[in-house]
Amino acid sequence: MKAEVNIQAGICNFRTKAIATSDDEQFVTIKIKSDCDKIIELAKTIEQKNPLDSYQELLESQILRVAAGQLKGGCAACLVPTSIFKAMQVAARLSLLKDIEIKIQRVQN
Repeated sequence: MKAEVNIQAGICNFRTKAIATSDDEQFVTIKIKSDCDKIIELAKTIEQKNPLDSYQELLESQILRVAAGQLKGGCAACLVPTSIFKAMQVAARLSLLKDIEIKIQRVQN
């Protein structure tokens, strides 16, 4: 199965596309393209680990661990790593296909 996520992560306005592919519903290959230099570096690190064992990712995610180590400051809350993780789950049939949506707004006290 193949899963694709297209992410516009926020105020930075960078776009990222990740494709996760699994032929056996366990091992997943991830390919990432992005406008963001930090995500391009993250992609290199993640893609070196291909294929990822999706069962191991559920226990201790390399995707999220690597992202936590590389994305600092304002980028620490970037939605791209979580979106890549979700694509990996869908490609391995460990999660149902459903769009993710986050809306954020300021609230007056």
